[in-house]
Amino acid sequence: MPIHFACSSCGKALFAQDQFAGRPIRCPGCQASTSIPQPAGAIPAESPKPEPAQPPTDVSPVQPSIESVAGAAAAEIRSAIEVTEAPAAASPPEPTRRCPICAETIKAAAKKCRFCNAILDETMRRDDEEARRKDFTAAALATAEKSVAVWRAVSTVMVGFSIGWIVWITASLWSLQQPHILMLFNPLLAVGLFWSSRQMRHGPHNLFLSSALTIAMLMPLNILLGMPMLGPEMQAEVMNKNPEMFKNLSDVEKENAWNVLRGSTILFFVITGFLFSLPLWITTVKVASLARLKAALGARQ
Repeated sequence: MPIHFACSSCGKALFAQDQFAGRPIRCPGCQASTSIPQPAGAIPAESPKPEPAQPPTDVSPVQPSIESVAGAAAAEIRSAIEVTEAPAAASPPEPTRRCPICAETIKAAAKKCRFCNAILDETMRRDDEEARRKDFTAAALATAEKSVAVWRAVSTVMVGFSIGWIVWITASLWSLQQPHILMLFNPLLAVGLFWSSRQMRHGPHNLFLSSALTIAMLMPLNILLGMPMLGPEMQAEVMNKNPEMFKNLSDVEKENAWNVLRGSTILFFVITGFLFSLPLWITTVKVASLARLKAALGARQ
């Protein structure tokens, strides 16, 4: 019958067979010397009489093994714990399924695949698509508004150049000291363009459309009606300053050459007027598109 006891120094649980009761041993935990107690209810044995010395033999008496005592004690403690603690009931495995996107095994209740991040729940997918749509719409709207703001600024600058052109034409006519309808018309036109440039920061697309038409017609109209370069005085001056160019030409050929020069000049200013008005045409389209986009988004919401 095994004797269970504890180390008197460190309290480590030990046990030994009852035939080794009363013998000293060394604790395997703290290496302190202790003795194996008598089993409970045992009658203390009389001290043995000394026996004559026996010749040494190869068989040594049986001694208690400290290692075996410690190992056996640990095994008994483990068995006691295993008996005391009832094993927990094994929970049934959770149902699984395969992801339809990446074919990996996931839990059946999963709303999102942990491998490919695919959204499997229909409600969650709709919410995600709606959030993505709103983010894309907000980004597109912000980009459109930024582009429109840039083109509004460019249009304002081009209107300023056009006003400068009007001032130059009017000053040229004034220097001739001859009354002309453009000397009254151009200042009014300059005031109108200046007013439209003040409204271009927040104005609708119709404002840019009317300003673009005005600038496109402004330059060739001024050249046709009052530019001193196309008048008879300018014709005589050009021919007198370049006699070598016109000396071998007849009067008809000189008139034809002058008409070609006038036509080229008018065509040049037609193209220049279109280029001056081009930013306003682009701004007209962008402002109209942005207004339609905002209206569509407001109707959808």
